[in-house]
Amino acid sequence: DRLMFPIHNTKGNVIAFGGRAFDNKAKAKYLNSSESPIFSKSRELYGLYHARKFSRTMDYVLVVEGYMDVVALHQAGFTKVVATLGTATTPEHLQILARTTNTIVFCFDGDNAGRAAAWKALKVTLPIIKAGLIVKFLFLPDGEDPDTLVKKESTKAFETRIEKAQTLSKFLFNHVKSEVDFDTIEGKTLFLEKVSVLINQVNYEIYQQQLIDGVAQVVGQSVEQVQTVFKQQAEQVISTSIDPIPTLVVDDEPPIPDFSDFSDDYQSPSPTPKENSTVKVLMSRMISLLLNYPSIAHDNDTVEVRVRALKENDKEFTTLLDLVHSAEMVEDVSQEELLKPFKVKTGFYNRLQELCALVPFLSENAAKNEFLDALLKVERRQKKAQSLLIKDEQEYVKSLQARRGKKS
Repeated sequence: DRLMFPIHNTKGNVIAFGGRAFDNKAKAKYLNSSESPIFSKSRELYGLYHARKFSRTMDYVLVVEGYMDVVALHQAGFTKVVATLGTATTPEHLQILARTTNTIVFCFDGDNAGRAAAWKALKVTLPIIKAGLIVKFLFLPDGEDPDTLVKKESTKAFETRIEKAQTLSKFLFNHVKSEVDFDTIEGKTLFLEKVSVLINQVNYEIYQQQLIDGVAQVVGQSVEQVQTVFKQQAEQVISTSIDPIPTLVVDDEPPIPDFSDFSDDYQSPSPTPKENSTVKVLMSRMISLLLNYPSIAHDNDTVEVRVRALKENDKEFTTLLDLVHSAEMVEDVSQEELLKPFKVKTGFYNRLQELCALVPFLSENAAKNEFLDALLKVERRQKKAQSLLIKDEQEYVKSLQARRGKKS
């Protein structure tokens, strides 16, 4: 009862299949082959191989919601089209697209579900925005999909819609404004709080500054005032404390920073095993809690943003980030569904199952508090480590300058 679509990698090899249900009322509209060493939904885009094959220039790529949309648009002459494989947009998708084009246009239905999906895509995009990359959002009229709209309006009209798609900044500001009572002081305050958390995740400094300038215009304040708010919000995310949970006992001493980039004559103290293991313990605890209480991520928009900002380079961090992303994307996701992508790695899958069993019965609120407490501790340790690193760098530079002064 499904129409099968071959899924190609960027080299044109078939690596999996996707099935679209004929019955629109089917519980699962799209089904894909199981994850494997050569196929991962989070890294593949349907139609990308053909888009590169049939389009001489990739001045933009249109990201739509399903296989049928890609096929219909190809038939209408639009070849620069791809679709995610029944999952939300991931950072890996964006990195692939950013290497393909300088303009990404997300195309979603204009209903609440479509706008919610677009908002999730925006949040994933913010940390990945780089010089030369433009991201836009195209919302279709209610009840329309790309196929019906192209047939109804003509190819030229649809091209115009793509050209006039909303910029990321406009969608960001309009979406957050719709969530608050913007005509009141309280509403504008909440607007500033919400956008600051998001814009602080932008790593491209020039674009981040332009967004801050845009916020200043929207709220009618000076850029300096808005920058102060953003700085305070960034510090508050790290410094705000909640009551610790007795079941999680860790050392609050900061880790010893890595000075491997310094010259050989600078000797940094070696971290103790306890210092090395503390963050791993916290990460493992957060994984345990999330596997048992996925709503921790789904009900809190800032969790993924905060976890992604940690930028640790180990398996615990990568796993935690993948789980947070999956839990946030799908409401009421089961533990089995969260674990499914890891089944191909038997040893690690068994370790995750062990972590599942480590969490005693807790209320959802208690689990959420413990998770946020652990996350806060990791953030604090990183902040302290960064401060120590900057201080030691400054002292080392001073010592070099002093030595050079003596030699001269």
